[in-house]
Amino acid sequence: MSNENIDSMYRAVGSALSNWTRVEIQIYQIFGVIHVLTIMQSGGGFSSDMRIPYAALDTIDSFSSKVRMVNNALKAALEDLDEEAKHIWEAWESAKSRVESNTQNRNKLAHWTVACGFKEGAKVRLVPPPYSNREHQGVSINDVKNWEGAFIATQNLLVDVVSQLTSHHGLQQKKAMQTVEQIRIGLSPDSPLREKIIRDLQN
Repeated sequence: MSNENIDSMYRAVGSALSNWTRVEIQIYQIFGVIHVLTIMQSGGGFSSDMRIPYAALDTIDSFSSKVRMVNNALKAALEDLDEEAKHIWEAWESAKSRVESNTQNRNKLAHWTVACGFKEGAKVRLVPPPYSNREHQGVSINDVKNWEGAFIATQNLLVDVVSQLTSHHGLQQKKAMQTVEQIRIGLSPDSPLREKIIRDLQN
């Protein structure tokens, strides 16, 4: 078995895992967008600092728990909004289903090992580690590349959800009014800054 074939499998695994990371990035962005008043800037990136919601989500170790947390937060954020919000929720549910179905393959990439048989013509496979009790013949480099394609497609679905959230007027207005109320409560009524901030936000 040539080292070239083994190297090709390692490259495929690394590339697939990198694209899964982009799925996780979008999950974080959705969580950030629904907690911070922000818009997507024309040059890329967001108009607000979202490190606080990112840090909060990052305290959760389990990826499935992170997805459930985002799901529940998004459901609350979109509650009592318009028909467009329902479309965003449907887009999220579709993307979330893909995330959940792809998670198992991501875990295989992270925990399985590259191996090949000793016989002439043996194929390189990604297989469960020796200590695993699972009966599995492993997967080929084409399988890994197909998983990567599925990760990319899932990432694109999540990007669409982020885009819809940042451009949804009702959601942004809801967060703006929450900010107004916080300022109204937090600043003294005779503060000139109070009314200026509120006026600017309402406009």
